[in-house]
Amino acid sequence: MPPDETVPLENLTVKELCQRAKAERVKRSEDESMRVRSMDTARPWTGYVVTGEQSGQTYRVALRGLTDGESYCSCPDYRTNRLSACKYILHVQSKVKKRFSAAKLRAPYRPQGDKLKSPGSQAIVTRSLFATARTTRP
Repeated sequence: MPPDETVPLENLTVKELCQRAKAERVKRSEDESMRVRSMDTARPWTGYVVTGEQSGQTYRVALRGLTDGESYCSCPDYRTNRLSACKYILHVQSKVKKRFSAAKLRAPYRPQGDKLKSPGSQAIVTRSLFATARTTRP
């Protein structure tokens, strides 16, 4: 629970300041209208494109879990706030909690690549968002 709003900022501990800042972002994530587009609608832990309806700004969210620090957002607030969260991540997490079953949400993030069989060989090429690896079948 965040500290009382009537307490002056200079009287708050670092932990209380972080709690208040996070609570402000939670409120904005609930109050502001945003469009969310999933890169893979079958999985909760995937990339999302989030656009703020009021500002028109679009950011990328890489959702990897529901715990602070597991996900990433390209917005300026996320890069600077040191809270490991922003209103865009929190908004996507809220949508994901409503859309996916508890069992799917408990499953850890696993990168999903496109597996393509190379013509004329036994090799499989795996493409993911972050790297390309080449493996050979036994």
